[in-house]
Amino acid sequence: PVLHVTPNYPPTYLCHGLNDTLVPYNQSVAMSNALNLVNVTNRLVLVPGVGHSFDNKANAQQWQQYILPAFDFAQQYLTIKETEEISI
Repeated sequence: PVLHVTPNYPPTYLCHGLNDTLVPYNQSVAMSNALNLVNVTNRLVLVPGVGHSFDNKANAQQWQQYILPAFDFAQQYLTIKETEEISI
């Protein structure tokens, strides 16, 4: 994704566990830096003590501190356009 960042990239919320052994957290840092270079709104949240899939194992405090803000970010920066009803 870093190589595909343009000024038209959508606002992006990045949440990454610092103990992730599948995808190194520095990839999210690089993505945030690339977005910053072209002035794209983004938020990088690095979560200490968790790995790759902490979202389904998060306790209530982690949800409040790291995951719920993603919904606030989406509500603030992303809009849903009404679409025509599609018949199948």
